[in-house]
Amino acid sequence: MPFLARIAAGRSGVAADEVSAPYVDLLDRALEDRQVTEAEARALEQTAEAWGLSADQVRRAHETYLLGVIAAALIDGWITQNERHDLQAVVTLLGLDPAALDSMISEVAEDAS
Repeated sequence: MPFLARIAAGRSGVAADEVSAPYVDLLDRALEDRQVTEAEARALEQTAEAWGLSADQVRRAHETYLLGVIAAALIDGWITQNERHDLQAVVTLLGLDPAALDSMISEVAEDAS
């Protein structure tokens, strides 16, 4: 089972504020296979619109989601090459800055210490 699928199957969800929780829940399901179909993208856009999420709130939800996935990957204290590849795929799919991944990993690792 791919890393992100294991994470999605093995947790109750990424912490999200009350407003963005439905969006993050849908995001979690959409990214399970490390791909976002056009239908999933439309559903995400419609959910964000229905819940009145601003672009900034969506970006923060994406960052929060990624931080949660990083924390799950670091549960054993380190990130394998396959996990790093999956994290990079998530960064790309979320439209986040790829250069920020290493600093986010460090941030999560420090918080876990």
